[in-house]
Amino acid sequence: MEVKEVGAKIFSGALWSVLMRMSMRLLGLVSVVILARLLVPEDYGLIAKAIFLANFLEMITQFGFEAAIIRDQKASKTDFDTVWTLTIFRALILGIVLAATAPLMAIFFDEPLIENVIYLYAVATIVLGFVNVGVVQFRKDMNFEKDFNFNLSRKVVSFLVTIAVALVYKSYWAFPIGVTVGNLFAVVYSFYLSPFRPRITFESFSKIFHFSKWMFVFEFIAGLSSQLDTLMISKLGDNRQLGLFTVSHQLAAMPSQEVAMPVARSLLPGLSKLSDRMDDFRTMYSNIISHILLFAAPAAIGVSALSDEVAAVVLGEKWLDAGPYVEILALFGLARVIFSCASSALAASDNPKALGLFSLFNLLVKLALLPIGFYFYGVLGIVYAVLVTGVISMLFLLGMQQIKGVISLPLLLVRIWKTLVASLLMYLAIRIWLLPYLAPFEWSVLFVAIVGVVFGVVVFLTLMAILHIAFPSFIGPEQDVIEFVKRKVRRAKC
Repeated sequence: MEVKEVGAKIFSGALWSVLMRMSMRLLGLVSVVILARLLVPEDYGLIAKAIFLANFLEMITQFGFEAAIIRDQKASKTDFDTVWTLTIFRALILGIVLAATAPLMAIFFDEPLIENVIYLYAVATIVLGFVNVGVVQFRKDMNFEKDFNFNLSRKVVSFLVTIAVALVYKSYWAFPIGVTVGNLFAVVYSFYLSPFRPRITFESFSKIFHFSKWMFVFEFIAGLSSQLDTLMISKLGDNRQLGLFTVSHQLAAMPSQEVAMPVARSLLPGLSKLSDRMDDFRTMYSNIISHILLFAAPAAIGVSALSDEVAAVVLGEKWLDAGPYVEILALFGLARVIFSCASSALAASDNPKALGLFSLFNLLVKLALLPIGFYFYGVLGIVYAVLVTGVISMLFLLGMQQIKGVISLPLLLVRIWKTLVASLLMYLAIRIWLLPYLAPFEWSVLFVAIVGVVFGVVVFLTLMAILHIAFPSFIGPEQDVIEFVKRKVRRAKC
């Protein structure tokens, strides 16, 4: 496949994935807005404890089975069958472990109510393992329209059930019931969408495991690392603080992750087709990251600048204390952009071992910084430690990719510096000038938030235009956007 064709496929896949993520996040945002008013932070904290082990086990047992057959351009039916078999066995083991440890988790967190909740999550985990592996072919063939259809439908069903239960019962049970029904629907719908009919077999176990073992190391250590902050807050804080952290993390991640994750989803199958042409691979990968940051950086930094207003408008008065959490975690979202893209790029270039090394480094840094943060600033110090860990690990990951020949850092820096400068100046303009100017007036928080967003967009676009004109030799992603708009205008005139 030609480089331009691959680029077009990645772009098309990214658009479908962006649409899917935006749709899902819109549902998620609506869900948060509704549920935050029906439930209380303590309910979120209780559910966070109930799903702690489930999330942890899910993360540390990600073997990258799907990635193995997506990157393999010659994957056979037997390979797909083996992946389905391994996925079922993994789900069964996870479900049994969750059910067996439910009483222990209730004792560990001193929360008897979570025992029965964990049992239902165990059932949901087992059910999801039976999803037809044929849906992976949608991503492998870069048929993201069907991939969008499958994933969004599952989310919609889960959303509707969760909201319905919450409206009727106003109980935290809305979460596990919604997840279980959504997983049941996913299994049935996957067999309806895909004509592939899998069978139980282990014939390709050695072939799949050769690639997946390093993905397992990566996911295992990454799972440990990602749950450290939640575990510390669970034990050292209270349910309210845990609820604030959990919901703030979701809200703060939206601006950056809604751009990065969809692109990362299409990067793996796209870059896999260029794995034998590393010069083209590096150029395309560097360019794609610069395009992601053109949108993700100002969005994340803007949310950080308007954190109090965003928390108040989106979550409501009961969540006013979430502002400082959102401010810090929104910036952490930029590191997650690099993490998301790098996992796809390193897998596509057959460097899963490097992912394992990165996850180990990230874990060690987090282990060192979380206790220090809590010692000096309490729970908020843990949040600061998450941000600092993200920055250090991001720099380490970029350097490792440069050494592996996966990315061109000089090219990337040339393409992103204007975006970063404009985003930083936008942040300063909002925090130092706009918000202090509006403070003496008794405007509603919604009005301040809207003015802040509009002001931030105008300032960022103006600064990007100035930098583009002042430094024409530094070609960045804004040039591609300008050319794209020009082509659309010419076509419209014709």
